[in-house]
Amino acid sequence: MPKAEFFTRLGLFGVKGVFTTDFCAHVRAEMSAASKVPATILQQQDATVLNQQVRKTSCALVSEATLNQVESQLRSLKPDLEQHFHRSLAQLQTPQFLSYQVGDFYHPHTDRCDDSHVPEFLRLRQVSVVVFLNDTLRTDTAEPQPDRYSGGALTFYGLITDPAWKNYGFELVGEAGLLIAFPSEVMHEVRPVTGGDRYTIASWFLSDPANSKPAL
Repeated sequence: MPKAEFFTRLGLFGVKGVFTTDFCAHVRAEMSAASKVPATILQQQDATVLNQQVRKTSCALVSEATLNQVESQLRSLKPDLEQHFHRSLAQLQTPQFLSYQVGDFYHPHTDRCDDSHVPEFLRLRQVSVVVFLNDTLRTDTAEPQPDRYSGGALTFYGLITDPAWKNYGFELVGEAGLLIAFPSEVMHEVRPVTGGDRYTIASWFLSDPANSKPAL
């Protein structure tokens, strides 16, 4: 299972230690104790639905102080992301604090859709951001620990243009404090968690509607 450096060589953006180990532990503890709601998916005509055949995870409702600190740190990376991906970015969507327990997953999907019938923010998503709050165990047979989990790999498709690799999924090793960012049209999934609890933060940078082409 490759580490972040492998994915940066394929054009993604990675930063280790974007949050400290202590802050990651604090957010994990807060998420564990917080109220949670099942994560939904968006369908056409602005319909938000619960479909646990496609996405099975929970969103933790963290404190305003934690949300503000995370948003501030992510916004500070906007100039670097704009330079790296050669895209003009505007608004940051409110981060989601995602808790994946054993058996939870998110099937292959993209975060952006150009269909004119979907909500505007789905058409405006340019860069997706994921922050890991705990570590991946190196093998699925290892005993889960409070700060580690097994399975649950964030897996990317289509990173290599060679047709022989088109459908191959590259699994990323999660590390507490690691941020990985990628174009929102990249196909990706979260494979089922097999042990422990997986904690991540997800958010998306949008383009400015005034500078965006209308969907076809």
